[in-house]
Amino acid sequence: MRILAAILLCAGTLFFTGLAACVASSGRVAIAKPAWQIHEKDGIGDLLPLAEKGDKGAQYQLGTKYLTGRSTPKDVGEGLPWLRASAEQGFIQAQLRLGSYYANEEHSGAKALDWWRRAAETIDDGHGVVAARNVGVLMVAGSRDTQPDPAEAARYLHKAAERGDSKAQVLLATLYFDGRGVERNFDEGVRWMKKAIDLDYALARYLLALVYAEGFDVTPSSTEAVAALIGPRTSRTEVEASYTLGTFYEKGFSTDREERPMLAWWLTRIFGPEESRRFFDAQERSGDRWEDRGRAILWYQKSAEAGNVGAQVNLSLLYFDSRSEYFDCAQAMRWMKSAAAKGDPTAQNNLGSAYKMGPPELTILVVGVRVSPATGGLKVDEVDAAKPAGAAGLRVNDLIVQVNGEAATSLGEAGLLYAVRGSEGRRISLSVRRDGETGDRTFDLLPEKMVLKCPEEAGLRQDFEEAFGWYQKSADGGHLTGLFYLAQAYRKGQGTARAPAKAIALFEKGAARGDWQAAQELALMYAEGEGVEKSKVKSNEWFRKAVQLKHRSLGKN
Repeated sequence: MRILAAILLCAGTLFFTGLAACVASSGRVAIAKPAWQIHEKDGIGDLLPLAEKGDKGAQYQLGTKYLTGRSTPKDVGEGLPWLRASAEQGFIQAQLRLGSYYANEEHSGAKALDWWRRAAETIDDGHGVVAARNVGVLMVAGSRDTQPDPAEAARYLHKAAERGDSKAQVLLATLYFDGRGVERNFDEGVRWMKKAIDLDYALARYLLALVYAEGFDVTPSSTEAVAALIGPRTSRTEVEASYTLGTFYEKGFSTDREERPMLAWWLTRIFGPEESRRFFDAQERSGDRWEDRGRAILWYQKSAEAGNVGAQVNLSLLYFDSRSEYFDCAQAMRWMKSAAAKGDPTAQNNLGSAYKMGPPELTILVVGVRVSPATGGLKVDEVDAAKPAGAAGLRVNDLIVQVNGEAATSLGEAGLLYAVRGSEGRRISLSVRRDGETGDRTFDLLPEKMVLKCPEEAGLRQDFEEAFGWYQKSADGGHLTGLFYLAQAYRKGQGTARAPAKAIALFEKGAARGDWQAAQELALMYAEGEGVEKSKVKSNEWFRKAVQLKHRSLGKN
């Protein structure tokens, strides 16, 4: 079977896996509940006499129940004729569902098109809009029994887009950006994307932001990208926009099942096929979120270098994440200190915690390679001769195509890192393709332990007095977590003389501002009589208060 192009068709089956369709999931088209739905809850016995008399709504419901096995055993041979009888009477819901059946079950684009085209004739009906979108998508690349016809695709997508179908609007924009079936026109593509954004279609917002941020057929512009994300604002500077884009890439965004192929197509066009494949394969394993911390760092870096404190704080946290391939203690301390020196209470709290904990010593597993995405796998950019990869004979420019039997393209750089770090005591198998050789080589490597230390030039040490000073500044700046840790320092005598009564006062201040952990500490201190007169009654009161505050913070009643 011919695989269709990576564009959304409709809910249910992904475009990468073949034909797909939905019954009525029109972007922003409201579909009123029709009278025929009175048959929806009828049983087979009630529907049959009505269907035999030619009631097209009953025929539709009867056929649907047999096809889906709802309220009766599934029986395609019984259901299909009833659904066709309804569709031949012009019942649009039956025409749409019949097209879906032929697309999904028989994988026949020709039969699906026949019924979707009929349904699309009633374009002012929401189901007709969905049918028009389905025709448009199918015609973009064709199927095993239909030839591609981008021009026809554009005509049908225009019909759906003009009637407010936000998904069709984004798909039509795709054709204009790509010049398929229409004359290539960047401005027209943007116009349709903005129409979808005006309908509050989130994916259109994200995709247009990527277009401007990455410079897809346009000069890169952080301000235009952010305008797509959150709307235009004349006072927004490049520095502010770069910070906003950093948060956009770091947090990422979710997509639903029917949107993933559309996003995958855009990732292919903007970043290349490897990024698209990495995203798509990752969804099958771990969910529906796209994010890119590497690009987040690049945007934060631009803003941080220009003095943006928020970017400096977020950048320091990304560099301090020991689970990430971007862990860099020296860079983390650089940006944390910079933001703290500017008086940012969050950075001051974070710096206090860094001095309280001291420099991290992380034991990780390594094989001694650096890689980058490449067509068909991960290209080896650097090999440490003293590490397992070098000892086994891996070379620069080798192409890793599989990792423990899984395609390297689906894992990506981060996936390889996690595979190595999660293989303690076990060998990791790499299938490698080398220039000039016909077959793949297999390297079985036993990762070795490596200790990551914070370099001395980072200036990080365990220093409770230094930590106390930063907690004090953070608390003075109104930071609730800084206030909590300042109270803890007084309670435990870390970096200052032990002063339980002062800790009590600070915890009470935090609890009054909604900090449930401060209320919990008060409960424990009253239970032990620490800095206050021991009181079971007071302890219970603070425990109840802590529970209330915690539930409130979680949005519970």
